[in-house]
Amino acid sequence: ILNDQGEVRFIVNRLHDQSAERQRQSALADVAARYQILFESNPIPMWVFDIETLRFLAVNDATVHQYGWSRDEFLSLTLLDVRPPEDHPAILKKLADVTQSPEGLDVAGVWRHRRRDGTEFDAEVSTHAIIFDGREARVSLALNVTERTLNQRRLERLSELTAALSAALSPREVAK
Repeated sequence: ILNDQGEVRFIVNRLHDQSAERQRQSALADVAARYQILFESNPIPMWVFDIETLRFLAVNDATVHQYGWSRDEFLSLTLLDVRPPEDHPAILKKLADVTQSPEGLDVAGVWRHRRRDGTEFDAEVSTHAIIFDGREARVSLALNVTERTLNQRRLERLSELTAALSAALSPREVAK
């Protein structure tokens, strides 16, 4: 503050303790680093997609490996691009139902998925609502269960054949 002659009479200084803010920023950076490690190094394919556009926002290395698209290619795709076209109506309905849920419901189910080369496999998918870079999104895990599904079908068929064989044979022949 200057006097009438322009000389300095008082100096006003404002101090603001930023240590709490620095600690908060450090804690946020730590959480982000842990998320990155858990997401990127997870052996199960994981991705984040925008709930409005269905565009992939992030994919981990396991997703790139399982599906065959590069990370950059994935980020130009939508959720529908990894699904057979005939499944699109059911997927869109399921997503509409989920987005109407007030809890941001986790979804689990087995869906057919499509790799870059066009081959398909069964994936058990679980998703959960999140906010990602300020956008409503869902994080998804997709476990390849093709072998499990095939074994289940084989067991069901074997059970049907055993039942048919038992019905066709007399009780004495079954006992042998």
